[in-house]
Amino acid sequence: MMNPIHTAAELKAAIAALEIQQAEDVNQLKSQLLHTYDYIQPINLIKRTFREASGSRELKNQMITSSIGMALGYLSKTLYVGKSSNPVKNMVGAAIMFGVSDAISNNPKMMGTVGQGILRWIVGSRKAESPLLPEPADTSGHV
Repeated sequence: MMNPIHTAAELKAAIAALEIQQAEDVNQLKSQLLHTYDYIQPINLIKRTFREASGSRELKNQMITSSIGMALGYLSKTLYVGKSSNPVKNMVGAAIMFGVSDAISNNPKMMGTVGQGILRWIVGSRKAESPLLPEPADTSGHV
């Protein structure tokens, strides 16, 4: 606290000191406001997130798994609902989307298993359509 003021000169000096202190506080507040504004801008939030993610392998894997889960969830919903305007079908599609997204995000090993199954199915259907290797020619001379 300040000492008691007895004269007009002391009062003027105290007012001047308080005005200087107030100007310093305003400048400091403006500086903090600009820093906070810059810190919370969406582009800077995204940049910081990716910068932090680039340092952590576990976080990278989790972000990739979550992204794939959300994409597959959306794809599942799109495949189920199609262009339907039926509200019940849309609600079931949303539930499927969240279920698939959650299942894949929480069980990344399942994603690999499902991916391998789909790959086998695709390769199996191609083998059934046309074999990869031609049939061996009959070289025995028998008809």
